Amino acid sequence: DPEFPDDPAHGTLKVVSAAATEGDAQCFRIDEPYLSCGVVVQPEPTGVVRCELRDLRLGPATMGDRYVAALYVLAGRKLHPVWLMPGSQAILQARLLTNRVGNVFVGDEPCRVSLVGLNPQAAQSRAFSLRATDYLTKQTLWQDRLDLRLNTSSATLREFTIPLKRLGIFEITAESEDGLAATLRICRVPEPRKVDPDQSSVGINLFQQQIWWYAYQVPLMAQAGVHWLRPWLAWENTWRMQEPKPGEWDTRALDSALRRMEAHGLRYEYILFAAPDWLADPGGSSVPSVEKMDQWAAWVEKLVSRYKGRIKVWEVWNEPDLMWPEGTRHSGEHYLAMLKATYAAAKRADPNCTVQGLSHAGYEEWLTRVGDLGAAPYMDQATIHSYASPGDFPAHVKRRLKLLADHGLGDKPVWINELGAPAYDFSPAYSQKMQCSEQKQASVLVANYAQAFALTGGKAFWFCTLDPRDPAHESQWTGDAGIGVLYQSFLPKLSYAALAGVSQELDGRLCAGIVDVSRTLHYVSFEGPVSVVWTDDPEREGSIRATLLGCAPDEQLAVRDMFTNPVAEGRAKDLTLDLSTGPLYASGSQQLLAVAKLQSAFRVEPESVSLEAGAEAVVTVHSAQGSEVSLTAPAGLSATETPEGDVRRVSISAPAGAPRSESYVRMHARAEAGLFGLLQPIEMERAVRITVGEPNLIRDGAFALGNLLEWSPERTSPCAFDAEVGHAAPGSLRLDGPFDRRLVEFGLPVDGSRPLRLSLWVKTQSLGDCEITANVALFAADHWLTSPCLASTKPSADAPNPVAEIRTGTSDWTRVEVTLGADLIPEETKALAFYIDAEGEGAGSIWFDELDLWQPVR
Repeated sequence: DPEFPDDPAHGTLKVVSAAATEGDAQCFRIDEPYLSCGVVVQPEPTGVVRCELRDLRLGPATMGDRYVAALYVLAGRKLHPVWLMPGSQAILQARLLTNRVGNVFVGDEPCRVSLVGLNPQAAQSRAFSLRATDYLTKQTLWQDRLDLRLNTSSATLREFTIPLKRLGIFEITAESEDGLAATLRICRVPEPRKVDPDQSSVGINLFQQQIWWYAYQVPLMAQAGVHWLRPWLAWENTWRMQEPKPGEWDTRALDSALRRMEAHGLRYEYILFAAPDWLADPGGSSVPSVEKMDQWAAWVEKLVSRYKGRIKVWEVWNEPDLMWPEGTRHSGEHYLAMLKATYAAAKRADPNCTVQGLSHAGYEEWLTRVGDLGAAPYMDQATIHSYASPGDFPAHVKRRLKLLADHGLGDKPVWINELGAPAYDFSPAYSQKMQCSEQKQASVLVANYAQAFALTGGKAFWFCTLDPRDPAHESQWTGDAGIGVLYQSFLPKLSYAALAGVSQELDGRLCAGIVDVSRTLHYVSFEGPVSVVWTDDPEREGSIRATLLGCAPDEQLAVRDMFTNPVAEGRAKDLTLDLSTGPLYASGSQQLLAVAKLQSAFRVEPESVSLEAGAEAVVTVHSAQGSEVSLTAPAGLSATETPEGDVRRVSISAPAGAPRSESYVRMHARAEAGLFGLLQPIEMERAVRITVGEPNLIRDGAFALGNLLEWSPERTSPCAFDAEVGHAAPGSLRLDGPFDRRLVEFGLPVDGSRPLRLSLWVKTQSLGDCEITANVALFAADHWLTSPCLASTKPSADAPNPVAEIRTGTSDWTRVEVTLGADLIPEETKALAFYIDAEGEGAGSIWFDELDLWQPVR
């Protein structure tokens, strides 16, 4: 019973009789909705009985309400367990196994492993060398020898205990002198810390695969300390499954899910999703029409009433800016109708429930439209998704938070309901194509959970538990195929052990904020005090002294790795943090905690301003009481401040007739020892980007700020923010050959009656044969118009518009400028997409910086 895996009291023993015989072999057939296979039981001359599974097929997840947990051969009155061995015809075989799914050991549990051996030809003893290796560091942690007698009449099992004290992922090997070998991956995680589930911030998305319910995923997540689960989109939470025909209700799967989670102390964040085909378009998006939204509301009210007190959080759809009928998706009005109907129905059923809206995948224009339409009264919380890398994650989330604030939703608490990164170490080709590894995925998990807690103060949900597809097959090579913390066999990745570390070190703690020590070195501090420290560039910044991180010299620190293994302990001035293998937890630094609080208190709103020549703009500077704040403005701008307690209003103006320009007004703050518990004084800086004249259409300057997340990446050649190289200051976009890459910025507004100007700086190095272009695609309100190329490494003389040359024969920065005349822009143009294409087998690199796209003042 999937609700009670490993509990024989709830299981069923099903006996299958032989369907046919072939000589002395008996042929059986297992033919269940969820599993079918042929089984041939063949006696060997030596007395061994070989049990071979053939044509094994897993059925749809929605079929059946039981699944196979184990196989036995019933001979006479005795059950013989079937141990699955490699599918070869080798006479000698050996296998390592444990008695648990996932081979996960928790806390002080002894790591018991069994070695199974088989030699049908002759009984003999073999000596096996045993070894335990740390998967991340490749360090050998334990070695031993074991004698195993291989019998002719049956497989032989011998159990041994590995005296592991470390936490993480480990490879166990057993090898005899004549090459008979077996390997096994096991995992050790700490005993979960007791945290009130309602106060917990650690969540994860479940992924349904072939099994009637999530079965072992729930206990495995509970063992990792996870307290919140978010369901998959085609299972127990869907109306389609609960009422496939009008009036035919079936909530068995949901009831089972809740009982299973409650047994493990987990909470459920419910996604209201997928209307049945009899209400929505069959085979379509499963979204009910506006005219049928009253029936949707009736379902919501019935559901919330039934599960009042057991389910407290209800999310209205998943990624409606993406998973929605194309005809009504962009306006947002159809989704707003669902949000209104859901909110009213849910609150009638349970006034104390929480209704979440948006579930925003990333289409920013959709988000602004829904906010401007007045969505705020119909949701208690907003939810967003971000799959950004740690270095870009804060900018990505902050941008979304700003959009919420600018469009009437700024007072809503925010949860980040999806974050993630792939890993599949068993396929080197997939890993190379996706630039991923288990080590990288685990590092991303730790850093982005910490940053999510700091940026929103809400819960965060990794996507997901189990790999959605199998990257061992090239046909399934998608970016998210290996995004689980478990392989499809339930085998834990390094990220699973890192998830247990996040739960152990961070869950339930108050977060103070993020500190950027440098462009690539960061930490997030929590009450305790404990700080998560990592670098975006471990090859260059893999080792950092604790005092350079910001710790006071005489503070006593305890440093742990991302699995919570002790790494170092002592005074800060004597410690060096090794960040080469992933983030570290540094406990005991009051200085880091105080700096994080001060950095969070010191903020400027807005962070960028556009103003016309002769005009004035006001920014607000927040700072901690007791800190000293000053400002500097560049030539050509004037800035005056008016203190108002802990807030300063800074008026910034440009003189009449000032040319179009971009520059920064900088704010400086100094805090003395004692403030917020500081042990030594610190200085901080913030900058406001000022654009005089028409604002940059490319939001926030993109490459100038090193923020690639405003762009949608396509294809796969390397693309990265280079923190060391830049035109006027470090930081630029780098593309590396051979080239197969597109970066697109969608949804930029444009006036079809004015010319369009492009300016950017370019630098190349050893660039081989390739074509790199900068282009715009112009759109009317509802269709594409044209896509002129504006700049190219191989400009065509036959182009219908001016095309600037991107010079490739110099290592110096060169400026690219071009104007697309108003006569070349169709009058019906309402929006544009800007994109950079890079194609060709040539090697080398190209950098872009200070990209600016604008339309001059009339």
